[in-house]
Amino acid sequence: MAKILYIEDELTRNIATIRKFFEPILKKDKRIPAALIELENSDRLFAADIIEACKPCTELDIAHTFPRALELVITNHSFYDLIIIDRNLSLYQYVDELQIMVSKLNEIGQDFNEERVLEFHEREGDLLLQVLVRLDASYKDKVYYLTANTSDALRGSPQLQTLIDIDRFRQDHIIEKGSPKEKLISDILADMKKFSIQNVYKTQSNILRKHLDENSVNQFVNMIKHYDKDNHREFIFDLRNLLENILEMVAYNLGEHNADYWKYYGRKAQLQYRPFILYGLKTYDEKFNIGYNAVIQNACISIYSISSECVVHSSSKSVDIESISTGNLTQYTVDTLLNQICDVILWFGPCMEGLLPKE
Repeated sequence: MAKILYIEDELTRNIATIRKFFEPILKKDKRIPAALIELENSDRLFAADIIEACKPCTELDIAHTFPRALELVITNHSFYDLIIIDRNLSLYQYVDELQIMVSKLNEIGQDFNEERVLEFHEREGDLLLQVLVRLDASYKDKVYYLTANTSDALRGSPQLQTLIDIDRFRQDHIIEKGSPKEKLISDILADMKKFSIQNVYKTQSNILRKHLDENSVNQFVNMIKHYDKDNHREFIFDLRNLLENILEMVAYNLGEHNADYWKYYGRKAQLQYRPFILYGLKTYDEKFNIGYNAVIQNACISIYSISSECVVHSSSKSVDIESISTGNLTQYTVDTLLNQICDVILWFGPCMEGLLPKE
Protein backbone atom coordinates (compact mmCIF):
# COMPACT_ATOMS: atom_id res chain seq x y z
CA MET A 1 0.00 0.00 0.00
CA ALA A 2 1.33 3.44 -0.96
CA LYS A 3 1.97 5.83 1.93
CA ILE A 4 1.82 9.64 1.67
CA LEU A 5 2.90 12.39 4.05
CA TYR A 6 1.26 15.81 3.70
CA ILE A 7 2.89 18.65 5.65
CA GLU A 8 0.79 21.84 5.87
CA ASP A 9 0.22 24.13 8.85
CA GLU A 10 -2.75 26.09 7.49
CA LEU A 11 -5.07 23.10 7.19
CA THR A 12 -8.23 25.08 7.93
CA ARG A 13 -7.60 27.24 4.85
CA ASN A 14 -6.74 24.30 2.63
CA ILE A 15 -9.65 21.88 2.82
CA ALA A 16 -10.36 22.44 -0.88
CA THR A 17 -6.71 21.66 -1.66
CA ILE A 18 -6.85 18.49 0.44
CA ARG A 19 -9.94 17.37 -1.43
CA LYS A 20 -8.33 18.19 -4.77
CA PHE A 21 -4.96 16.54 -4.06
CA PHE A 22 -6.13 13.43 -2.27
CA GLU A 23 -9.50 12.75 -3.82
CA PRO A 24 -8.29 9.48 -5.48
CA ILE A 25 -7.48 7.95 -2.09
CA LEU A 26 -9.98 9.75 0.16
CA LYS A 27 -12.98 8.68 -1.92
CA LYS A 28 -12.30 5.04 -1.05
CA ASP A 29 -14.14 5.80 2.18
CA LYS A 30 -17.27 7.80 1.29
CA ARG A 31 -17.45 9.25 4.79
CA ILE A 32 -14.25 11.28 4.35
CA PRO A 33 -15.25 13.57 1.42
CA ALA A 34 -18.62 14.19 3.09
CA ALA A 35 -16.95 15.04 6.40
CA LEU A 36 -14.54 17.46 4.70
CA ILE A 37 -17.37 19.25 2.91
CA GLU A 38 -19.18 19.60 6.22
CA LEU A 39 -16.03 20.99 7.87
CA GLU A 40 -15.53 23.41 4.97
CA ASN A 41 -18.92 24.94 5.78
CA SER A 42 -18.32 25.02 9.53
CA ASP A 43 -18.04 28.28 11.48
CA ARG A 44 -15.67 26.81 14.08
CA LEU A 45 -12.85 24.83 12.55
CA PHE A 46 -9.60 23.42 13.92
CA ALA A 47 -6.72 21.55 12.30
CA ALA A 48 -7.39 18.58 14.56
CA ASP A 49 -10.89 18.26 13.07
CA ILE A 50 -9.47 17.89 9.56
CA ILE A 51 -6.86 15.38 10.65
CA GLU A 52 -9.53 13.35 12.44
CA ALA A 53 -11.80 13.43 9.38
CA CYS A 54 -8.99 12.03 7.20
CA LYS A 55 -7.87 9.46 9.78
CA PRO A 56 -9.77 6.50 8.23
CA CYS A 57 -7.53 6.89 5.16
CA THR A 58 -4.52 4.93 6.39
CA GLU A 59 -2.56 5.79 3.24
CA LEU A 60 -2.36 9.45 4.29
CA ASP A 61 -0.43 10.96 7.22
CA ILE A 62 -0.88 14.68 7.94
CA ALA A 63 1.49 16.86 9.96
CA HIS A 64 0.37 20.43 10.70
CA THR A 65 3.21 21.60 12.96
CA PHE A 66 6.93 21.88 12.30
CA PRO A 67 7.99 19.65 15.25
CA ARG A 68 5.56 16.88 14.23
CA ALA A 69 6.70 17.09 10.61
CA LEU A 70 10.35 16.83 11.64
CA GLU A 71 9.55 13.81 13.82
CA LEU A 72 7.79 11.99 10.97
CA VAL A 73 10.47 12.88 8.44
CA ILE A 74 13.25 11.55 10.67
CA THR A 75 11.47 8.52 12.10
CA ASN A 76 9.23 7.34 9.27
CA HIS A 77 10.75 8.70 6.04
CA SER A 78 11.37 5.20 4.66
CA PHE A 79 7.63 4.44 4.86
CA TYR A 80 6.57 7.17 2.44
CA ASP A 81 6.28 6.91 -1.33
CA LEU A 82 5.34 10.59 -1.67
CA ILE A 83 5.93 13.59 0.60
CA ILE A 84 4.26 16.96 0.01
CA ILE A 85 5.80 19.81 2.01
CA ASP A 86 4.52 23.35 2.46
CA ARG A 87 7.50 25.66 2.79
CA ASN A 88 6.21 28.04 5.45
CA LEU A 89 5.26 26.18 8.66
CA SER A 90 5.39 29.13 11.05
CA LEU A 91 1.69 29.34 11.96
CA TYR A 92 2.18 27.34 15.18
CA GLN A 93 4.89 28.44 17.59
CA TYR A 94 7.53 25.78 18.29
CA VAL A 95 9.98 27.62 20.57
CA ASP A 96 9.09 25.37 23.50
CA GLU A 97 9.99 22.27 21.43
CA LEU A 98 13.29 23.53 20.03
CA GLN A 99 15.44 21.46 22.37
CA ILE A 100 13.66 18.23 21.40
CA MET A 101 14.00 19.09 17.72
CA VAL A 102 17.71 19.81 18.08
CA SER A 103 18.19 16.46 19.83
CA LYS A 104 16.45 14.61 16.99
CA LEU A 105 18.61 16.38 14.41
CA ASN A 106 21.79 15.62 16.32
CA GLU A 107 20.81 11.94 16.57
CA ILE A 108 20.95 11.64 12.77
CA GLY A 109 24.26 13.47 12.51
CA GLN A 110 22.88 16.94 11.74
CA ASP A 111 24.96 19.51 13.64
CA PHE A 112 22.21 21.93 14.72
CA ASN A 113 21.57 24.13 17.73
CA GLU A 114 18.44 26.11 18.61
CA GLU A 115 19.68 29.28 16.90
CA ARG A 116 20.37 27.47 13.67
CA VAL A 117 16.92 25.90 13.62
CA LEU A 118 15.36 29.35 14.11
CA GLU A 119 17.23 30.59 11.02
CA PHE A 120 14.66 28.59 9.04
CA HIS A 121 11.70 30.57 10.44
CA GLU A 122 9.00 30.97 7.75
CA ARG A 123 10.85 28.52 5.50
CA GLU A 124 10.83 25.49 7.79
CA GLY A 125 10.22 23.26 4.80
CA ASP A 126 13.76 23.99 3.59
CA LEU A 127 15.11 22.29 6.70
CA LEU A 128 12.80 19.29 6.27
CA LEU A 129 13.87 18.92 2.66
CA GLN A 130 17.54 19.22 3.59
CA VAL A 131 17.13 16.48 6.21
CA LEU A 132 15.29 14.19 3.79
CA VAL A 133 17.82 14.29 0.96
CA ARG A 134 20.68 13.77 3.39
CA LEU A 135 18.95 10.76 4.91
CA ASP A 136 18.29 9.31 1.46
CA ALA A 137 19.19 11.06 -1.81
CA SER A 138 16.36 9.22 -3.60
CA TYR A 139 13.87 11.51 -1.89
CA LYS A 140 14.63 14.20 -4.44
CA ASP A 141 12.23 12.24 -6.67
CA LYS A 142 9.60 11.61 -3.98
CA VAL A 143 9.13 15.13 -2.58
CA TYR A 144 6.95 17.90 -3.97
CA TYR A 145 7.54 21.30 -2.43
CA LEU A 146 4.78 23.90 -2.15
CA THR A 147 5.65 27.58 -1.88
CA ALA A 148 3.78 30.87 -2.20
CA ASN A 149 6.25 32.14 -4.80
CA THR A 150 8.77 29.97 -6.63
CA SER A 151 11.12 32.88 -7.42
CA ASP A 152 11.27 34.00 -3.80
CA ALA A 153 11.81 30.42 -2.68
CA LEU A 154 15.13 30.23 -4.47
CA ARG A 155 16.20 33.79 -3.73
CA GLY A 156 15.45 33.42 -0.03
CA SER A 157 17.24 30.15 0.66
CA PRO A 158 20.87 29.43 -0.14
CA GLN A 159 20.32 25.91 1.25
CA LEU A 160 17.54 25.19 -1.24
CA GLN A 161 19.56 26.61 -4.11
CA THR A 162 22.50 24.43 -3.09
CA LEU A 163 20.31 21.32 -3.08
CA ILE A 164 19.24 22.13 -6.63
CA ASP A 165 22.75 23.04 -7.82
CA ILE A 166 24.26 19.74 -6.67
CA ASP A 167 21.37 17.79 -8.22
CA ARG A 168 19.91 16.56 -4.97
CA PHE A 169 16.55 18.14 -5.63
CA ARG A 170 14.58 18.70 -8.81
CA GLN A 171 13.54 22.28 -9.45
CA ASP A 172 10.44 21.10 -11.32
CA HIS A 173 9.23 19.61 -8.03
CA ILE A 174 8.88 23.12 -6.57
CA ILE A 175 5.25 24.11 -7.11
CA GLU A 176 3.65 27.50 -6.62
CA LYS A 177 0.56 27.16 -4.47
CA GLY A 178 -2.67 27.72 -6.37
CA SER A 179 -0.96 27.42 -9.77
CA PRO A 180 -2.02 25.00 -12.56
CA LYS A 181 1.13 23.02 -11.77
CA GLU A 182 -0.58 21.66 -8.65
CA LYS A 183 -2.33 19.24 -11.01
CA LEU A 184 0.91 17.24 -11.04
CA ILE A 185 0.14 16.06 -7.53
CA SER A 186 -3.44 15.10 -8.40
CA ASP A 187 -2.16 13.17 -11.43
CA ILE A 188 0.36 11.28 -9.31
CA LEU A 189 -2.26 10.34 -6.75
CA ALA A 190 -4.62 9.18 -9.51
CA ASP A 191 -2.05 6.43 -10.21
CA MET A 192 0.09 6.25 -7.12
CA LYS A 193 1.29 2.75 -7.98
CA LYS A 194 2.84 4.03 -11.21
CA PHE A 195 4.66 6.80 -9.31
CA SER A 196 5.99 4.30 -6.75
CA ILE A 197 7.21 1.86 -9.41
CA GLN A 198 9.04 4.59 -11.31
CA ASN A 199 10.80 5.58 -8.09
CA VAL A 200 11.88 1.99 -7.40
CA TYR A 201 13.00 1.45 -11.01
CA LYS A 202 14.10 5.03 -11.60
CA THR A 203 17.10 4.25 -13.84
CA GLN A 204 15.18 1.84 -16.08
CA SER A 205 12.25 4.26 -16.40
CA ASN A 206 14.55 7.15 -17.35
CA ILE A 207 16.34 5.06 -20.00
CA LEU A 208 13.07 3.94 -21.62
CA ARG A 209 11.69 7.48 -21.55
CA LYS A 210 14.83 8.89 -23.18
CA HIS A 211 15.47 6.26 -25.85
CA LEU A 212 11.96 4.92 -26.57
CA ASP A 213 8.89 6.84 -25.40
CA GLU A 214 6.38 7.32 -22.59
CA ASN A 215 4.33 4.38 -23.87
CA SER A 216 7.30 2.11 -23.21
CA VAL A 217 7.62 3.49 -19.68
CA ASN A 218 3.92 2.75 -19.15
CA GLN A 219 4.39 -0.74 -20.55
CA PHE A 220 7.28 -1.35 -18.14
CA VAL A 221 5.19 -0.03 -15.23
CA ASN A 222 2.25 -2.24 -16.22
CA MET A 223 4.60 -5.20 -16.44
CA ILE A 224 5.71 -4.59 -12.83
CA LYS A 225 2.07 -4.22 -11.74
CA HIS A 226 1.27 -7.60 -13.30
CA TYR A 227 4.35 -9.09 -11.66
CA ASP A 228 3.23 -7.81 -8.25
CA LYS A 229 -0.24 -9.30 -8.75
CA ASP A 230 1.06 -12.65 -10.10
CA ASN A 231 -0.71 -11.99 -13.42
CA HIS A 232 1.77 -14.12 -15.36
CA ARG A 233 -0.01 -13.98 -18.73
CA GLU A 234 -0.10 -10.19 -18.77
CA PHE A 235 3.44 -10.02 -17.39
CA ILE A 236 4.94 -12.20 -20.13
CA PHE A 237 2.94 -10.35 -22.81
CA ASP A 238 4.30 -6.93 -21.80
CA LEU A 239 7.77 -8.39 -21.25
CA ARG A 240 8.02 -9.76 -24.78
CA ASN A 241 6.73 -6.56 -26.39
CA LEU A 242 9.16 -4.45 -24.38
CA LEU A 243 12.10 -6.64 -25.42
CA GLU A 244 11.05 -6.39 -29.07
CA ASN A 245 10.80 -2.60 -28.90
CA ILE A 246 14.29 -2.38 -27.39
CA LEU A 247 15.85 -4.72 -29.94
CA GLU A 248 14.14 -2.97 -32.86
CA MET A 249 15.41 0.43 -31.71
CA VAL A 250 18.97 -0.90 -31.42
CA ALA A 251 18.80 -2.70 -34.78
CA TYR A 252 17.47 0.39 -36.54
CA ASN A 253 20.23 2.59 -35.11
CA LEU A 254 22.94 0.12 -36.07
CA GLY A 255 22.12 1.14 -39.63
CA GLU A 256 22.87 -2.29 -41.13
CA HIS A 257 19.60 -2.57 -43.01
CA ASN A 258 20.88 -5.24 -45.43
CA ALA A 259 22.05 -7.54 -42.67
CA ASP A 260 20.76 -11.12 -42.50
CA TYR A 261 18.74 -10.39 -39.36
CA TRP A 262 16.32 -8.24 -41.41
CA LYS A 263 13.60 -9.90 -43.51
CA TYR A 264 11.72 -7.81 -46.06
CA TYR A 265 8.10 -8.15 -47.10
CA GLY A 266 7.95 -5.73 -50.00
CA ARG A 267 9.17 -2.46 -48.49
CA LYS A 268 8.35 -3.51 -44.96
CA ALA A 269 11.28 -4.77 -42.89
CA GLN A 270 10.83 -7.18 -39.99
CA LEU A 271 13.57 -7.88 -37.49
CA GLN A 272 14.43 -11.56 -36.98
CA TYR A 273 14.92 -11.48 -33.24
CA ARG A 274 16.72 -14.76 -32.58
CA PRO A 275 19.44 -14.27 -35.26
CA PHE A 276 19.83 -10.65 -34.14
CA ILE A 277 20.31 -11.71 -30.50
CA LEU A 278 22.67 -14.61 -31.26
CA TYR A 279 24.69 -13.24 -34.17
CA GLY A 280 23.83 -9.70 -35.20
CA LEU A 281 24.55 -7.93 -31.93
CA LYS A 282 27.60 -10.06 -31.28
CA THR A 283 29.03 -9.34 -34.74
CA TYR A 284 28.63 -5.57 -34.46
CA ASP A 285 29.58 -5.21 -30.81
CA GLU A 286 33.24 -4.51 -31.43
CA LYS A 287 32.53 -2.24 -34.40
CA PHE A 288 30.03 -0.06 -32.55
CA ASN A 289 31.25 -0.56 -28.97
CA ILE A 290 27.75 -1.24 -27.66
CA GLY A 291 28.81 -3.27 -24.62
CA TYR A 292 27.03 -6.47 -25.68
CA ASN A 293 28.13 -9.40 -23.52
CA ALA A 294 27.14 -12.90 -22.45
CA VAL A 295 24.92 -11.63 -19.63
CA ILE A 296 22.83 -9.49 -21.99
CA GLN A 297 22.78 -12.11 -24.73
CA ASN A 298 21.60 -14.81 -22.32
CA ALA A 299 18.99 -12.46 -20.86
CA CYS A 300 17.60 -11.61 -24.32
CA ILE A 301 17.49 -15.22 -25.52
CA SER A 302 15.93 -16.33 -22.24
CA ILE A 303 13.12 -13.75 -22.46
CA TYR A 304 12.61 -14.45 -26.16
CA SER A 305 12.59 -18.26 -25.87
CA ILE A 306 10.41 -18.49 -22.76
CA SER A 307 7.85 -16.01 -24.09
CA SER A 308 7.75 -17.92 -27.40
CA GLU A 309 7.10 -21.15 -25.51
CA CYS A 310 4.21 -19.35 -23.80
CA VAL A 311 2.80 -18.67 -27.29
CA VAL A 312 3.78 -14.99 -27.35
CA HIS A 313 5.31 -14.45 -30.79
CA SER A 314 6.45 -11.44 -32.79
CA SER A 315 2.84 -10.63 -33.68
CA SER A 316 2.08 -10.52 -29.95
CA LYS A 317 0.28 -7.19 -30.15
CA SER A 318 -2.70 -9.10 -31.58
CA VAL A 319 -2.43 -12.12 -29.27
CA ASP A 320 -5.40 -13.07 -27.10
CA ILE A 321 -4.03 -12.78 -23.54
CA GLU A 322 -6.11 -15.75 -22.41
CA SER A 323 -4.42 -17.96 -25.02
CA ILE A 324 -1.00 -17.44 -23.45
CA SER A 325 0.16 -20.54 -21.60
CA THR A 326 2.14 -19.86 -18.42
CA GLY A 327 1.71 -23.22 -16.67
CA ASN A 328 5.44 -23.93 -16.82
CA LEU A 329 6.41 -20.62 -15.23
CA THR A 330 7.37 -20.88 -11.57
CA GLN A 331 7.79 -17.79 -9.42
CA TYR A 332 11.55 -18.33 -9.65
CA THR A 333 11.35 -18.11 -13.45
CA VAL A 334 9.24 -14.95 -13.33
CA ASP A 335 11.67 -13.37 -10.84
CA THR A 336 14.54 -14.20 -13.18
CA LEU A 337 12.75 -12.74 -16.21
CA LEU A 338 12.10 -9.49 -14.35
CA ASN A 339 15.76 -9.19 -13.36
CA GLN A 340 16.84 -10.01 -16.91
CA ILE A 341 14.73 -7.30 -18.55
CA CYS A 342 16.10 -4.82 -16.00
CA ASP A 343 19.64 -5.83 -17.02
CA VAL A 344 18.74 -5.49 -20.71
CA ILE A 345 17.37 -1.98 -20.13
CA LEU A 346 20.52 -0.99 -18.20
CA TRP A 347 22.54 -2.14 -21.24
CA PHE A 348 20.15 -0.45 -23.68
CA GLY A 349 20.85 3.03 -22.28
CA PRO A 350 24.65 3.15 -22.83
CA CYS A 351 24.23 1.19 -26.05
CA MET A 352 21.99 3.89 -27.52
CA GLU A 353 24.28 6.63 -26.23
CA GLY A 354 27.09 5.02 -28.21
CA LEU A 355 25.04 4.68 -31.39
CA LEU A 356 23.39 8.08 -31.55
CA PRO A 357 25.29 11.03 -33.07
CA LYS A 358 27.04 13.17 -30.50
CA GLU A 359 25.55 16.64 -30.15
